[in-house]
Amino acid sequence: MLETKGNTLKTLENKIELFLTPKSVIFNISEWIDHKQNIINTIKTKFKKKIIFRSSTTFEDTNKQSAAGAFDSVLNINAKNDQEITKSINKVIKSYKKKIKKISEQQILVQEMIQNIKMSGVIFTGNNLGYENYYTINYDDVTGRTDTVTSGNTAYSNKTLYIYKDKKNFLRSPRFKELISATKEVENCFNTPLDIEFCMTKKNQLYLFQVRPIVLKKNLSKRFTKKDINKKLELEYYKIKKFFKKKNVPVLNGKTTMFSQMSDWNPAEMIGQFPSKLSYSLYSKLITDRCWLIARKKMGYKFFKDSSLMKSFAGRPYIDIRKSLNSLLPKDLNKNISQELIDKSILKLKVHPSSHDKIEFDLFPTCFSFQIKKKLKNLGYKKNHHDIENKLLKIFLINLKNKNHGSIKYNLKKIEILNKKQKEKNYDKKFNVLSIKGIIKDLKKYGIIPFSILARHGFVAKDILISLKEIKILSEIDVENFLRSFSTVTTDFLNDQVLLKNKQLSYKGFLNKYGHLRAGTYDIKSNNYSKMSKKILINDDVTHIIKHAKFNLSNNKKKKIQKLLNKKMINLNVAQLFEYIEASIKSREYAKFIFTKSINIILEKITNFAKYQKVKTKEIENLTIDQLMNLSNSPKTIIKDKIEKNTKESELNKIIKLPEIIVEDKNAYVGASVVSIPNFVTEKNITGKILFLDNKIENNLDNKIILLENADPGFDFIFSFKINGLITKYGGANSHMTIRCNELNIPAAIGCGEAIFEKIKRSKKINLNCKNLLIKEL
Repeated sequence: MLETKGNTLKTLENKIELFLTPKSVIFNISEWIDHKQNIINTIKTKFKKKIIFRSSTTFEDTNKQSAAGAFDSVLNINAKNDQEITKSINKVIKSYKKKIKKISEQQILVQEMIQNIKMSGVIFTGNNLGYENYYTINYDDVTGRTDTVTSGNTAYSNKTLYIYKDKKNFLRSPRFKELISATKEVENCFNTPLDIEFCMTKKNQLYLFQVRPIVLKKNLSKRFTKKDINKKLELEYYKIKKFFKKKNVPVLNGKTTMFSQMSDWNPAEMIGQFPSKLSYSLYSKLITDRCWLIARKKMGYKFFKDSSLMKSFAGRPYIDIRKSLNSLLPKDLNKNISQELIDKSILKLKVHPSSHDKIEFDLFPTCFSFQIKKKLKNLGYKKNHHDIENKLLKIFLINLKNKNHGSIKYNLKKIEILNKKQKEKNYDKKFNVLSIKGIIKDLKKYGIIPFSILARHGFVAKDILISLKEIKILSEIDVENFLRSFSTVTTDFLNDQVLLKNKQLSYKGFLNKYGHLRAGTYDIKSNNYSKMSKKILINDDVTHIIKHAKFNLSNNKKKKIQKLLNKKMINLNVAQLFEYIEASIKSREYAKFIFTKSINIILEKITNFAKYQKVKTKEIENLTIDQLMNLSNSPKTIIKDKIEKNTKESELNKIIKLPEIIVEDKNAYVGASVVSIPNFVTEKNITGKILFLDNKIENNLDNKIILLENADPGFDFIFSFKINGLITKYGGANSHMTIRCNELNIPAAIGCGEAIFEKIKRSKKINLNCKNLLIKEL
């Protein structure tokens, strides 16, 4: 029954009741050529206000191709104006001529523009794999326009809701219940997954704009039954339900929790939204099982026994936000105060979920800054702030002392021990279980724990800078100039490229220093720099040594900052404060650079094991690090069987839908994605073509706006090109790429979230306006 856009809507008019179709006129190009004035008169008679002209061809909305956006639509045209009508029709016809040879029988659809819109969007009744288990709704309930979701041109066009069809009863919203009932009516008229464009007016009347089939992948073979999916979802539902029950009642503060993919150690950024078994297990073993909490304990924060921070739901990594927030409380803070801070923070996060990638900055104060009182006020905490401020100040001052185990100097010494150990014999590429265990032990003690402490100093430094800006002592320009006044690992890399090009540094020496970097630190499939094309590393665009301008502050600003330091009895002068901030940022980046060498060595050893077993790396990544070590002496058939089992589980996980933030157990069946607010860098406004890098290396990135899933240090090579800008799906205000772009004055939007990023990825050209905090498809 699916025909052209116009004919399909006409056919549906008499078959459905809950959706209305807008008043319409349909004609083909031949009729327009022969009866132009009659068609204009018909339009003027039928419509009273604004109208829209839309394509309605046999080349779009088919089960082989959707051709969405291939032809022009013309909106908000005066239905009584002959000239505007003619011009609009000719514009649609012109767009046909670009892609269709014979256009005489192709149609044009004229519809009334529906007014007083409360919500508009697109609902999908299945996916391109042929599974029809979910309703997925992309909608805009802010602008009152009908084209924002399909064009993706506003910040409000990226809201998404999914509903598992067998659990529609979990849906609480009356408007979405109504939409699902109307959609079910349309669904019953077809036997294929559908893409349905709709709107709802302020009087709750639903209108149907378009129905088209979802184009299915070729040579489709569905591996999982509905029973498989139901069983998997039930398992995940009860797993989530179990973790929402409060554990360690006397120890953990907070009545409830939430789970986020981008909070704290930000696993979505570091290992991806669907990490391999190997990536997840390495990240968990090295960081989120225990080391992260030991580091905070050494600095003076709260410690508790149940240290497992990251959970896996349907193969996705989530951070337990209650645990994360508890670990950022001073260890001796009053129990009642602690309870209130956690409860108010989780409540605020539920109201403002876009803060889930910046909980260290946007909720209760987790470190000393000059804005602690304001942060507590914004949280709704009305009691005396002095006890909290004094304890955070105490943590700050203790960790300034070089001999303290939470200081920068002490932990940089640990990093240097790791740097030396990496030259030992067991750090070669030969696979050996004992050597891997030894490397992991060293990595935790001399790499991960020190890095975690240095990373916390980095957050403290950033928060102090932000607070000085908020109280209007520093300007945005001051902050940017300071961040560009010193070198980090990236500057060293770019300068070494100049030396390499000028033959002042050997290629072997360059690789010895940087060869371990890979675009996905924990991803065995991602090639490291030693396997990268020499043409990329010896880059003609890198022509001169980067020199940083000295940072200067006016005497007036220095006096104001010194007055604040004296008032808080901080025994630092202004120069020493900025030295601390600089050291915090540089040390964090350096520590990451060193400890990732050990991760690369582990992955190289596993790669060699895979070669020996004649197993592909895309297969071996389906084993956890423990499974790999335990099975290393097993017959290949047993290894292959485990890989196959894990691979099948991962494929099933990808069919399951879960939101970036889980706020209740019912999110296993019904959930909404977060409209993320990117972290914009610089105040530049640029327009350019985009290039998406999927853990792959490209030869020429010049003059492109680069798109990355994550903000991994292994992508530093992009800065040796003359890139126009950078956009990442994941990443926070203090992430690796935010620091890099600040340092190099490159316009960026870090951490756009899935909905915005996926829309941008489908574009060819975009406008990145960092000053006005906008990203627009062109």
